[in-house]
Amino acid sequence: LVFIACRSPLAPPTPTLGGVPVASAVSFHPFGSIAIGHADGQVLLWNFYSRMGSESGTIKPSPEAVLAAHARQVTALDWSQCGRMLLSSSVDGCVRLWSLRGARPTLSATINCGDLVVDAQICHSTDEQMLACALTCSGKALLLELDLLGGRSEIATTVECADSLPVGTCAVPCVALVFSSLSSHLFLASALGGISRISLESPLGQDRRGPAPSSTPSILASLPPAVKVRQLRISRDGRLLLVNSSDKTLRVFPISTACPGEALRSSPGRVTSRGPTTSARDVASAVVQESWPWMKPAGLDHGKEISHGCDCTSPCLELKNEVEGEQWKDCCFAQALSRAETVVAVGAGLYQWDLSGTLIAHATSCPNGALRIASTPRHDHFLLVCPERGPAQFWAPARQLEDGFPSLQRLIENAEYEEREDEFDL
Repeated sequence: LVFIACRSPLAPPTPTLGGVPVASAVSFHPFGSIAIGHADGQVLLWNFYSRMGSESGTIKPSPEAVLAAHARQVTALDWSQCGRMLLSSSVDGCVRLWSLRGARPTLSATINCGDLVVDAQICHSTDEQMLACALTCSGKALLLELDLLGGRSEIATTVECADSLPVGTCAVPCVALVFSSLSSHLFLASALGGISRISLESPLGQDRRGPAPSSTPSILASLPPAVKVRQLRISRDGRLLLVNSSDKTLRVFPISTACPGEALRSSPGRVTSRGPTTSARDVASAVVQESWPWMKPAGLDHGKEISHGCDCTSPCLELKNEVEGEQWKDCCFAQALSRAETVVAVGAGLYQWDLSGTLIAHATSCPNGALRIASTPRHDHFLLVCPERGPAQFWAPARQLEDGFPSLQRLIENAEYEEREDEFDL
């Protein structure tokens, strides 16, 4: 992959993936490569860690591979933990599994879900079988059994949210899903605002997982009335659940890992929204300079922590978009250079909070707007922003760019070069 230097008024020159259509889905490979899905149904695979190639910087970047994955827009992409399999879903109703073991990607399995698929994720995989979950437009969460050896792939079962059970035959639609970091549980969000957890500890067969027949979904959290869940995200260590909701608020729920039967832990304390003190401001500036120098420290603290004695269905942190007054378009967990977990969200601008709720840094606006955001699964501190128009953009600390892309400075110098009138006079 050849990166092109891009001048931005908000940041030092950063590499971009130029010459590609608008991205509709993005996923980082566990070891750094990127899969980007587009509205035309294609999936482009980019080698994130290759050198920048041409010294002149005039060659446009080209993908490592192009998958003619679907007939219509790609809605979700997900890598397996080993990084050798890629799951893709589309509004054409198909979920497809791609093998990247050989020199060229090959199609391993296809399942027609019979409805528009809005999200899909890989749960558990072996050398022969893979378990995944697909979310359809009608609100059905389908567990999929994918045969990696060319055998039959099928829909194993339909999973319902916990708040669907009392309704009887009228199941409440699911609107978001995410697997735990160890693939031991599936988290589902319903249209009523409830977040359910389903155990996947009971094996369907040898080395396979599926919902335990005797276990019923349990409600972990409930949002306020008329508030709907838009996205669910899990932190890298699997201890935090990030919820993006329709009331312009991000909520972080701590997930207990000490006891399998314990749903959520009570949070340590409540801190109301406040302006940072002098010491807090200094700390925020130090964090910004260390981890995200291209951002500027924020003047307000948007975060709120929940007090002692709260019930287990309360969030430990709430982040409301009061500045822009708009819904968050996307969110994710990311790590600073100090390897501390942070929450990143994108609206009109790019925002970053620490887990105490302090808005430590932000970029006032993203060029061309932003639709998707993703962070590297490794500790390389890169953020990939897919704008509403134009090429995908990398955001990273300036120091990290110099270390990760040794040819970047040469490209910047070439882009800024202007010939002097007497430069070549003898």
